[in-house]
Amino acid sequence: MAAAIGIAVAITRIRRNHRNVHNGLEQNLRPSFGSFRRWLARDFNTQEGRLKGRDAAVEILLPIAVASIGGLLFVLAFHFATQ
Repeated sequence: MAAAIGIAVAITRIRRNHRNVHNGLEQNLRPSFGSFRRWLARDFNTQEGRLKGRDAAVEILLPIAVASIGGLLFVLAFHFATQ
């Protein structure tokens, strides 16, 4: 429960800090969507060398996706084994 609240607070703070302000008016606030696209297009420095942003994103997200799928398969195997 605390982790869910902490993640929601962190996302809210990030969103609030990454807005474009025009004329200082509250109704003119809009999120800046181009930053992630720019990050994907740029090069990313690592200890081994430079990577494109897209390749870096895949290398960051791939282990998380594999662990999620592996956990799901483990749960399904346990479910069917106990019935």
